[in-house]
Amino acid sequence: MSIEVVVAKESDKELWEKIVRESIHTHIFHSWEWLKIAEKHTENKLYPLIILKGETPIGIYPVFLNSRHFLKLAFSPPPYTGISYLGPAVLDYHKLKEDKKLSILDGLVKSVNSLLFSEFNASYFLTNLSPKLIDIRPYKWLGYEIEPFFHYSLDLSKGPEEVWRRFKKEARENVKKAIKSGFIAEIGTIEDIKFVYDMLKERYTEQGIRMGMRYEYLKEVCKKFEDNIKIFLCKKDSGYTTGIVALCFKDRISFWMGGAKSGSNYSNDLVHWEAIKWACENGFKYYEEFGAGTERLARFKSKFNPELVICFSVRKYKGFHMKLLEHIYKMGRNYLRI
Repeated sequence: MSIEVVVAKESDKELWEKIVRESIHTHIFHSWEWLKIAEKHTENKLYPLIILKGETPIGIYPVFLNSRHFLKLAFSPPPYTGISYLGPAVLDYHKLKEDKKLSILDGLVKSVNSLLFSEFNASYFLTNLSPKLIDIRPYKWLGYEIEPFFHYSLDLSKGPEEVWRRFKKEARENVKKAIKSGFIAEIGTIEDIKFVYDMLKERYTEQGIRMGMRYEYLKEVCKKFEDNIKIFLCKKDSGYTTGIVALCFKDRISFWMGGAKSGSNYSNDLVHWEAIKWACENGFKYYEEFGAGTERLARFKSKFNPELVICFSVRKYKGFHMKLLEHIYKMGRNYLRI
């Protein structure tokens, strides 16, 4: 039975959300409302694709299209939205036998590829795939370039005492030093997102980096998904020193953004420990840390003794000129892609 894709309508929202809840490939980023907010605050048009096997919906594939002059650029996820990964999400994928998995993946990749490059006449397509989707062979067979990217995942199932015991000694000592020095970690409110954003922006400015994510977008996302967002702050005396924003989804909590380096390295260790303790106490099984591909950040995050998670980014160009243009674009637009 052939695999096809169709563009979802507003009336398909309930079906879409059901797949987001049930597929192992999804994060909160796949949610219909998050995608719509990303569309609203970027120069991209959302095409929420539903994957069909015959007439039966078996998955989703959110794609954004951006038309610039004579170019059409497709993304999943779009830049400057803080969406770590999107790509396809298939129902009951982990229950399928290998031949069925391959058949479905091959069919959906071919269908989306044909839609974008033949019907939409796209010049470029980039997808960051879910950590649970590591079979990139169908993309390879169609000529996509493949590049790994990395996250960390910390197992919380044995409780905070065991997590603490497995920390690198340096991390434990830093937390103790922070507390001894008078730092206090606490849970913030949704209004504190402005402090985290401003601190990040200031830090990037110091490094000569412009922040691509718009505050209006972040504010709307946090308001819409307030029940899924936790903000952890560290303060000393009457002022906050650092803070992080975490996303709660299914059985995991994900360190999403924040943690800008402050005057004390210890305060960031403490605020992460506060988030990990809270996650353990509230039944989460994993503490996920996005972005472990940058050496400096990876060394900090590795102190908590997580497991390395390998993901894949796949891209395809229509013509050599697009590869050159992408290189020029990256060199000329000095933004942090968060």
